[in-house]
Amino acid sequence: MGLGLGLIGIAAAGTTNRLFAAPPQEPISGRFAAYPWVEAIFMSGLFTLVGVAALLFPLAVRQTQGRTRSTRLPTVLGA
Repeated sequence: MGLGLGLIGIAAAGTTNRLFAAPPQEPISGRFAAYPWVEAIFMSGLFTLVGVAALLFPLAVRQTQGRTRSTRLPTVLGA
């Protein structure tokens, strides 16, 4: 859960401080150098998505405790 909270914190800092803005020398993301919010929002969204998944993972594992091994693995992988 700590990893999920850390990732959400990085996402918040990346959005407010535009940490993920690329310099114009970058081959692909440099095209958005004039718009630093585009990459900041995109990268922060990815960090937030992974952070929320890390926070919800213990709940997904807890729901599979009473099942057999053959049904537990697909449930955990799906989560």
